[in-house]
Amino acid sequence: MNSCKGCFYNLGDTCQVMRHKQTGGCYAYATMEEAIQREKDIEAYKEYCYGTMIKTGTPRQKLDAEFTKLYDLGLRDIEIGTRLQISPSTVGYYRRDLGLPTNKKMPAGTGK
Repeated sequence: MNSCKGCFYNLGDTCQVMRHKQTGGCYAYATMEEAIQREKDIEAYKEYCYGTMIKTGTPRQKLDAEFTKLYDLGLRDIEIGTRLQISPSTVGYYRRDLGLPTNKKMPAGTGK
């Protein structure tokens, strides 16, 4: 636990993380190097959880590049669309053109 003095997140009378000034110690304290590493770790975690989000290219280019991998993971059209930042209906058209059925969520408690 450290004071706000010298903290990267210190905005003067407030803390960028805690949204108020800490009177005692602060668990959000970070030097610039620590803050940069935290941001890198957050991005790595997002990629681990959500996969790499493709931000450039046409919907077709995005689907051509990533659809099969995401479909094989069992993701539904809406989840694939979210990751590729395109409409779920566009994903559905693409999937049907390939002759593939929808991926369905299994009922809770089935263990599948």
